[in-house]
Amino acid sequence: YILGPTSGRSLAANAQVFSALGNEWYPHEIMHVYFRDYKPHYILMEGIATYEGGSLNRKFDELVDDLADYLDKNDTITFQNFLDSPYLEGGTTFFYTVGAVLCKMAYQKGGPTSVKAMLESGTENEQLYQKIESVLGIPHDKVTEVLRAKVKEYAGK
Repeated sequence: YILGPTSGRSLAANAQVFSALGNEWYPHEIMHVYFRDYKPHYILMEGIATYEGGSLNRKFDELVDDLADYLDKNDTITFQNFLDSPYLEGGTTFFYTVGAVLCKMAYQKGGPTSVKAMLESGTENEQLYQKIESVLGIPHDKVTEVLRAKVKEYAGK
């Protein structure tokens, strides 16, 4: 694995964090170490790291603003599109932020207990959808609609 100028990497099992940002402070990767005992769906693992630690030296609030703008300009993008193609627009920033929005929704729904429940989702898409329904109360066919509304709300739009 090669680190580029704006990247980091964690080897969570060994509690190691690597950063190409010029110093050892990379809160996103530190969150991966902190939550290493959970084995959630990829979008939630990146989501909790982004919600708590930001991404690419940017905080959640900035990232959700960008996601809101992106979704506003791309009204056919669905939640499933993010699961199928994490590298939409050439990077993972929107994918990570969608996961962060789910984590914030869980926190608002039931605090740390709901976040932990989400992080016990399992790694498969169907398990994720089941967890979204059981923890957040959102049926499979409404996830995109509710997620879009929450992104706008969190972005203040």
